[in-house]
Amino acid sequence: MQQQLKEKHQELLQGCREELLGDDFQKKVALEELEQESAKMQEASLLLYRNKYKEAVLSANRKAAGNTMKELEKFVLGQAEVECLQVTPGEMQQQLKKKHQELLQGCRKELLGDDSQKQAILEELEQESARKQEASLVLYREKYKDAVFSANRVLTKGAKKEFAEFLNAQDHDTQTEEQCLQVEPNELQHRLERKYHDLLQHCQGKMMGEEPQKEDTLGKLEQELRESSEEFLHTYRQRFRQMENSTNLKAKGRIKQQFEEFIQEQDHDTQTEERCLQLKPSGMWKQLEEKYQDLLQRLKGRLMGEEPQKEDILRELEEELRERMNEFLLIYNQRFRQIEAKERIKKQFEEFIGEQKQDSESMFKCLKMNPTKMWQHLEKKRDSLLQSCSRELSDEKSQVSAAREMLETDLKNMMEDFFLLYEEHYKKKFFMMCVSIGAIASLPIGAGIGAGVAAAVAGAHAIGIGVPVGAGGLSIIGGVIGSIIGSWHPKNPNRKSTSSEHQGRRDTDGTPSDEIPLLSREE
Repeated sequence: MQQQLKEKHQELLQGCREELLGDDFQKKVALEELEQESAKMQEASLLLYRNKYKEAVLSANRKAAGNTMKELEKFVLGQAEVECLQVTPGEMQQQLKKKHQELLQGCRKELLGDDSQKQAILEELEQESARKQEASLVLYREKYKDAVFSANRVLTKGAKKEFAEFLNAQDHDTQTEEQCLQVEPNELQHRLERKYHDLLQHCQGKMMGEEPQKEDTLGKLEQELRESSEEFLHTYRQRFRQMENSTNLKAKGRIKQQFEEFIQEQDHDTQTEERCLQLKPSGMWKQLEEKYQDLLQRLKGRLMGEEPQKEDILRELEEELRERMNEFLLIYNQRFRQIEAKERIKKQFEEFIGEQKQDSESMFKCLKMNPTKMWQHLEKKRDSLLQSCSRELSDEKSQVSAAREMLETDLKNMMEDFFLLYEEHYKKKFFMMCVSIGAIASLPIGAGIGAGVAAAVAGAHAIGIGVPVGAGGLSIIGGVIGSIIGSWHPKNPNRKSTSSEHQGRRDTDGTPSDEIPLLSREE
């Protein structure tokens, strides 16, 4: 503008110089005045123009700066619409910075005025843009943080849900005793650890946010999964121990039942006297001890759980089996002693009867011991043996009475059986003696026996049966012996009847009657 005014000024002065009149001095004075006046007008015009231009430049620059800020705001708003999980705050900061530089560069080209004016506008624009960027980044960081937190929460919630479903599946598959005992707590612990480590790795690969934020979220997730795992394992260990204990108790019960059945078998097999005497208490103890050790070894191989738990159950079973074994051995020892004592006494009584039988083969000894005395002799021996049995079994008072009654019955039967034979034997011996001395016809019941019986018996024993004597002598001796011996009546003890014609009768007090003849009248 100044140049244009200057050119116009020169053009006008040149035109005026050509139109001036007068001499040169006058023209010069007029031109100088015109030039001065024109200069003043130029100066005033330029001053006004400069102010107007300055305002226009400032307005244009402000407009350019405003347009730049609008572009920046538009870009920021556009970035806000972007899915924030796809752009991290750092990336957003770089994008804003890049856009900021592009806008400043474009604005710099549009600015008018001198460099100082441009620089002032650019500095002002840069400061405003920086504030805008910072405010936008603050909001974006909060939004990004919320979005990351929400996404990570969904991720961790899914992981916890999956782990809970896994725990429920493990719980469902180990409800029964058979299923539970197939999975030991340590094995289940390894399963749970593998599962939550897989879940942690999966979450770590998909987790959003900064590394510290990721580590914090993963740490919390790991702690929650571990707590859930430990809680489940605590419950499972209790269940497993209960299942183990139940299984061990069942196994222990079966072993006890087997031992009891074995004892019952031994008890049943030794109820008879013959079978009992074949197995001494030491032999029974050996059998029970072998069975006891065998059953303990079987249970030891079947027990579950830790060694202290197994040892406790084995110790309990040992005590219970040992107690039951000792209880049975005590009973068996008593039974054996009773049967042994009974058999020994029966044998002694049998030997005693055998001795009496052997002695009765001698006519002298037989006729010397009439049936009544023999019965009394047997009773005395029986009572002596019964007393001996009672003394021997005195420490088993509860069993003595029954054993004594059984033994007494057996001895009584032996007595009666022998007595029947002895009575018949005695009668035969007596009859033979009478025949041998020819006095069988003189057997009336008469006077007392006296000392002549012994002499007659001794004489008969000395001469034997069938020794020939004179008829007169036989008659005299037979009469004397018959009258003496006929006066004695052998008593018939309490015994079994042999026949109707030999059956005696008893007195009212149950003792053998003295009125029973040794021989029938027919004899």
